[in-house]
Amino acid sequence: MRGATLLISSHDLGEIENFASHVAYLDEGHLRFNEEMSVLSDRFRQVEVTLEAPPVLPGAWPEGWMKPETASAVVRFIDSHFDREWTEAEVNRVFPSARNVEFHAMSLREIFVALALAGRRAKAA
Repeated sequence: MRGATLLISSHDLGEIENFASHVAYLDEGHLRFNEEMSVLSDRFRQVEVTLEAPPVLPGAWPEGWMKPETASAVVRFIDSHFDREWTEAEVNRVFPSARNVEFHAMSLREIFVALALAGRRAKAA
């Protein structure tokens, strides 16, 4: 079946992640993206920043950073345009007292949940 395309619509993202080469995201009838699974996986990271003191989130959040959460002296967020050099530079600019920065790969489910929540928040604003 060389060169064939199979369209699957499913909420079982763990299963799709195991065999799909490309994924698309539809939100209320609008195609938000259509890309190779590897590209999607490479561009999303959960970022965890450990600071010297409890964080103050900036008023202007860098484009592509989503779902900020704080706990004690830690900030967690999702970078949807991850590039290690750019992200590290932005973290150091936004949080100059950063002691440690970690990047974590995300599953397809985690990516889609983050996108769905961001879409709901945008509609509510």
